Amino acid sequence: MCGRYTQYATWDELVAYFDMIPTQAPNLKARYNVAPTQDAPVVRLGTSGRKLSSIRWSLVPSWSKEPRSKYNLINARLESASEKPSFRSAFKSRRCLVPADGWYEWKTEEDGKQPYYIQPEEERLFAFAGIWERWDGAEGAFDSFAILTTEALEPLQLIHHRMPVVITDRDRFGAWIDPETPQGDLHGLLDMSDITFKHVAVNRAVNNARHDAPDCIEPLAA
Repeated sequence: MCGRYTQYATWDELVAYFDMIPTQAPNLKARYNVAPTQDAPVVRLGTSGRKLSSIRWSLVPSWSKEPRSKYNLINARLESASEKPSFRSAFKSRRCLVPADGWYEWKTEEDGKQPYYIQPEEERLFAFAGIWERWDGAEGAFDSFAILTTEALEPLQLIHHRMPVVITDRDRFGAWIDPETPQGDLHGLLDMSDITFKHVAVNRAVNNARHDAPDCIEPLAA
């Protein structure tokens, strides 16, 4: 799964990496502990190109009667997202890229749950494959997103059996967020067989969702 992640790239880095429209820089701060229900940046396809928006992490289906979900919809299983009522419409036509530098996963050890920080071996900046939805009701309209997950690759299976879907091939970005991309082509865009991941045990300060500072990714002393 993916329950916390980092996004500390600068605006200029994001514009260059995601080939976005270089509009006026938003008030984008480095994030070392992005947590569910918080707003976070996503890249979507606009009428004139790729744009960065800050929206809520925890998808609320458009048909929900309340501006929040009864369920924890921060992740969507890739294996079933195209069929689940909560996700299928978004998976079909509202896909996004979620900029990230790494994510956290927890492993139960003798002295409690130990967080690990995980990244692609050769990439600092990358994207999670995401889907987004718009809710519009009496309380106003807002957008929200979920991160797709799949079975964990080795050696990450030793930490958790699920992992987020990661895209490091920038040539795949355009097709993923394009609603016109045939459904049959989508899973091929998400192949991670050529990505090697690294992980390191880090400071348990990240366990506190309100703590968002560089020490969250500080490796434990050997």
